[in-house]
Amino acid sequence: MRAIARLLVKPPGEGMLYLRPGRFVIGRHRDCDLIIDCQEVSRHHVLLEVTDASVRLLDQGSRNGTRVDGETTIQCLLDQGCQVQVGPVTCVFEWMEFLAPGDDYPTPAAEVQEKSEHALTAAERRVLNYLLEGLSEKAIAAKLELSRHTIHNHIKKIYSTYRVNSRSELLARFIHSGPP
Repeated sequence: MRAIARLLVKPPGEGMLYLRPGRFVIGRHRDCDLIIDCQEVSRHHVLLEVTDASVRLLDQGSRNGTRVDGETTIQCLLDQGCQVQVGPVTCVFEWMEFLAPGDDYPTPAAEVQEKSEHALTAAERRVLNYLLEGLSEKAIAAKLELSRHTIHNHIKKIYSTYRVNSRSELLARFIHSGPP
């Protein structure tokens, strides 16, 4: 499924979370969808509930609170270009259809993607498919009845194979071409 929005961590290059319908957690815990490694950020700081038409932000009782466009909030709908402050970190929310053509994220050439797929084992391809569906490492481990450590090792191999460093980069590789 195609991403419909994204959250960019400022300054640019510090992180990005592509959003599609579902629920996404931002915080400092390793099971979050967007991990912000900062003591002022709660383990599970903010929840984003994404539908095709809206993105609702829900503060998860964070110690330092969440601000949207400078206002402290517990919950709100995100608008194009609004700034979300999670602890000391600021993120910018963007609907994908508002992006200029030059701002679009890159899609790898089909032949590079095919070569990468053949480098994965069947187990790694199953994990990849669950990653692309938006499941966390913990959820994938439960679904496949494997340890979180095993799933984490599969994910490290997937990232290495596709030459990416994060889930967001991996999703960007498949956003236009669909799952393997």
